Amino acid sequence: MDKSLCYSPGGKQVTRAFTGPQAIDGMYLDRFFTSQPTTSVLLPLHHEENYRARVLACGGQQAVVTDLGAANPQWVTTAARALTDPASGRPPVRYFCTATLLPTGDVLVSGDVTKEEYKEADGVRTAELYHPSANGGSWSTGAVAAETRGYHSVALLTPDGRV
Repeated sequence: MDKSLCYSPGGKQVTRAFTGPQAIDGMYLDRFFTSQPTTSVLLPLHHEENYRARVLACGGQQAVVTDLGAANPQWVTTAARALTDPASGRPPVRYFCTATLLPTGDVLVSGDVTKEEYKEADGVRTAELYHPSANGGSWSTGAVAAETRGYHSVALLTPDGRV
């Protein structure tokens, strides 16, 4: 299926469907595997926004976000990512990255490789931070990891705020 689905666990049914993020970047749909090489995270739920649910999907060269509270949800691109590959001048693809929601409401994107076949040399060690806002948010770069964290890596927010 080429759609994003909203599912009601209580009603045990799909409540709505809309065009998936692969309409913007084909990396968000992998027809050959049962899992995705990308990641997604629920953005902060704010009282002043009536706890409106928004989701960030990233891993492709262009990150996308959707507002599930909209009458007709659709995936839209975020602001351009700050991290670029020196060889291409474009943001690197981030296969198997991890998105961690921080206490500030920002999202840390870390760990991954630039090609589906895992090789240490293809690791993207620079973390990225997504700062959500109504106008597409913004991106900045973060710390550089000493080791490649690729396939099956995880990031965990600890009680003191470290990842």
